[in-house]
Amino acid sequence: MMDSTRISLLIRVRDLADGRSWDEFDAIYRPLIFRYLRRLGLGAFDADELTQEVFSRLMKKLPTFELNREKARFRTFLWKVTYNALVDRARRQKVRDEAEKKWVREFRDPEESIRRKHEEEWVLMHRQRLLKRVLPWVQARTSATAWACFQGRMLQDRPAAEIAAELDLNRNSVYVHAHRVLERIRDRCAEIEGDHDDGDDLDPS
Repeated sequence: MMDSTRISLLIRVRDLADGRSWDEFDAIYRPLIFRYLRRLGLGAFDADELTQEVFSRLMKKLPTFELNREKARFRTFLWKVTYNALVDRARRQKVRDEAEKKWVREFRDPEESIRRKHEEEWVLMHRQRLLKRVLPWVQARTSATAWACFQGRMLQDRPAAEIAAELDLNRNSVYVHAHRVLERIRDRCAEIEGDHDDGDDLDPS
């Protein structure tokens, strides 16, 4: 039987009574949604209120959510739920300030480029939030040498020969250690979202 810690978080939160998994889900995604809404110009109170609305919608949708990479990744699904909540809010009430007017116009704009701009910003924020959660988790479970190799090659883009000299390793060992840590990060992301990102998605910048 598969260890429950290896089961995707998205599968575990289908059970609304699984408080531990929902706490983990909340810790990862609530700050992401709140920060995204704040960057669109919402005040703290409105952003918090709308974030709660998004979570209410997720609690209805996630028990039957099926991950299908051919159609969309989870991050796209989550963005669409947030996007729909924004549009519904704009329809329910008058815009109170210029910042809100700006994003309402953009979200209602039929131009695909406007919609794509918002989605690209969402993808970047999603990636950064997930890595902020995953990198410390992996580092705590990785040897200091392996992490130094990964950090030097993947995060700092330093030459393998330079890292090898510092750690008294050969260059091939640096590549091997860095690759293994990268795979652990990918696996941990998959455990959370049931999806393996491409290597480019692991850039923490």
